[in-house]
Amino acid sequence: MGWSGGGLGKQGEGIVKPIEVKQRPECAGIAFSDVKEKTKQAKEEARRRGEQWGDQIIVDATGKEYSSLSAALAKHAVPTNDSTQLIEIRHNLRLICDGNSKALDLLANEGSAIQDRRKWLERKLHEAVRRKQNLVTKHDRVETIAKIVREIELLGKRAAIDPKIGLDSLMQPVQDILQRHRDAIAEMEIDAALVGAITPIFKRELSQWSSLQDPTRLCIPLKSISGALRISVKDEIMMPYQSLLWNVWMPPVRSALNNEWDVFGSTAVTKFYESWTPLLPAFIRDNVTHQLILPKLRSAVSDWDGKSVLYKVVFPWMPLLHHQIDDIILESKRRIRSSLKSWRVSEGIPSELRKWRDVFRTSEWDSMLLEYVVEKLSTYLRVELKITASPRAQDR
Repeated sequence: MGWSGGGLGKQGEGIVKPIEVKQRPECAGIAFSDVKEKTKQAKEEARRRGEQWGDQIIVDATGKEYSSLSAALAKHAVPTNDSTQLIEIRHNLRLICDGNSKALDLLANEGSAIQDRRKWLERKLHEAVRRKQNLVTKHDRVETIAKIVREIELLGKRAAIDPKIGLDSLMQPVQDILQRHRDAIAEMEIDAALVGAITPIFKRELSQWSSLQDPTRLCIPLKSISGALRISVKDEIMMPYQSLLWNVWMPPVRSALNNEWDVFGSTAVTKFYESWTPLLPAFIRDNVTHQLILPKLRSAVSDWDGKSVLYKVVFPWMPLLHHQIDDIILESKRRIRSSLKSWRVSEGIPSELRKWRDVFRTSEWDSMLLEYVVEKLSTYLRVELKITASPRAQDR
């Protein structure tokens, strides 16, 4: 617990020797300057601490510059050996660094956000420029198409009063649209303007047209402009071209097929059907097929009496109607078998029979011949056939 040598204090930084007292000479006042105040022990202690002795500057604290010792020392760092102050300094430095790090992170995030917004604005600028170019291009295209449509409408108005103007006059302006602006037909409803222009011409042509005598007369000019009529469009609302055919074209066609068509002479009708099918919307084509053609074919087959030529009713339609005529073919085969029941050998081989050979399957054909032909032939040969030998043959 006592002093064991070394400097005083926990770290030994205090004085080593006990304090010595140095006396001043007698009758020496405060102003006496010939006596050194420090003792030998004080000088050794100062030397141990590394202090440099010499002339020192005495600060005049009475002037304006320094009013106190603390003010004089305020601009100078005060050395210390206290470790607690180092911890506080480290803590303060850490707080400063953390604050600066957060500030830098905020600045970095703000800079990144600015860069992202700059890129977004550049994209918007490019998009706006592109949109402007598209609008300019579209505007120019609309003006060109509007000019062509006005020409078509003008032709339609002239055609209404001039019978010399036909559908052929519309072929060139429509071809111009198809070659340069095909994709704008639906967008700008060019088909409506075109149908409006051809309606008066179409009505006049139909009034002079016989669908069975000249079935292809109107097909050629219509085919040339069909690309602008949107024929194959499927919509709940009837398109202009579909409305034109249904209201203007369909009535005379229905009348001709119901009243003028002889099913045993179908060449003109099959030619009509084959020519007009590519120009008809699906619902009109189905109406013609199922309401006008197939019913007459079924009626002709069911009423066939064996005297007329049945294959002329059925065969021309097989390449055109395909599976839609399957029931008619089945009924025709049944009628052929039925006709063989009343057939007589003396009448000769029916010319109708040879035509149907490829329609029947081999098994059906063989079975029908065995049942109705071979049996009658054998009976005929056994009963009806008589062979008389001549006398000359008997002599031999």
